[in-house]
Amino acid sequence: MTCKFAPLYENIIAGLAVKKHEEVKMDLRDAEAVHVDETSFSVGGKGWWLWSFSNDEYVLYRLVNSRGSGVLEEVLGEDFDGWIICDGLSAYPAFTDVDPTNNQAERNLREPIVIRKTIGTLRNEKGTRIFERIMTMIATWKRQGLNPKEEMLKIIRG
Repeated sequence: MTCKFAPLYENIIAGLAVKKHEEVKMDLRDAEAVHVDETSFSVGGKGWWLWSFSNDEYVLYRLVNSRGSGVLEEVLGEDFDGWIICDGLSAYPAFTDVDPTNNQAERNLREPIVIRKTIGTLRNEKGTRIFERIMTMIATWKRQGLNPKEEMLKIIRG
């Protein structure tokens, strides 16, 4: 059974989560260390990249059509002075700490990868914003030991 109102609720939740998504990004900019990884993701049949940025408290997803260092600057800021823990992709700056397993960042991508395999593709850029905002909030709430369903209801209820 499907809910014909699901897209409406997704749009409402994603719209309300804009501020929270930005707060997570700002908190990660102040982090001592951030785990980063990326994986391919189809958007409208074209190759995009789902990036994961996280520490012990927050997880942020960014879905863009770039695998370049500009994504790091956009999310972490040009003045980020913490450690980036990554797998060694050339897009990462020289001050990174290369972890050959990059376990935390790779684990962050598991749930979105399962969703990607299930849905196949997102249709457009609007869908990418909805996806990254909702997934960011769900992953962050889980990381903080909160109940995602209850937290979403709080957002909806204002």
